[in-house]
Amino acid sequence: MCKIESEEFGVIDGKLAYLFRLINKRGVFVEIISYGAIIKSMNLPQEDGVCGNIILGYDRLEEYVSDKNYLGATIGRYANRISNASFMMDGASYLLDKNDGLNCNHGGFSGFHKKIFDHKIEDEKLVLSVDSVDGEGGFPGNITLTVTYQLTDQNELFIGYHASTDRKTPVNITNHAYFNLSGDETIWDHQLKIESDRMLESNDNFIPTGTYIDIKNNPGFDFREFKTIRENMSLKKEKIEGYNSCESVFKKLDK
Repeated sequence: MCKIESEEFGVIDGKLAYLFRLINKRGVFVEIISYGAIIKSMNLPQEDGVCGNIILGYDRLEEYVSDKNYLGATIGRYANRISNASFMMDGASYLLDKNDGLNCNHGGFSGFHKKIFDHKIEDEKLVLSVDSVDGEGGFPGNITLTVTYQLTDQNELFIGYHASTDRKTPVNITNHAYFNLSGDETIWDHQLKIESDRMLESNDNFIPTGTYIDIKNNPGFDFREFKTIRENMSLKKEKIEGYNSCESVFKKLDK
């Protein structure tokens, strides 16, 4: 049985933001902020049995407002980058916010991560909703997004998204939480396994090229068996430290 507590978290542009705490019968709890529908913390039992936070976050609302890394935020209208901040649809051209060089990233300057969501509690679920008007960020159509959070007594966090619009428009929603399961300063020694034989190539600006790459030809991304992130980083051809790739992963199916 999950209970939900709430408290005021700060004011932005004259609007009050709330912090919600979802707590299950085991004492595990998740904190959600109505600003950006952000996951502020996720507190799970560690090796010593004491609950510890495994999500990177801030203490104050002002830090989230000035954050440029989308910590824990709900991302949209369109997660990831759109090349040249433009797209064609049904013969019409749409020009978007250029907030990542020449590209549009994570919905532009007025993405969902910058909005205060309305809230209500339905049974054991926290339901957050927000509107985006036609033309905002350059995207067509009025959109209403609903994000639902539910914490179970099995320590599972379910996130549900529902978007409705009055015009045809691209929509791609996700959450941008940064996890650190160990509580250490880095995640280099985390074990990772991805059951995939192919990945989607991206260029130096993290834009997909449309080319699929066999994992066996790109060993720095080969996590078909458990490996530490540190172990594979030395095999990467990219110059950046760590991983920041627009990837679609595929498992080849036997016919």
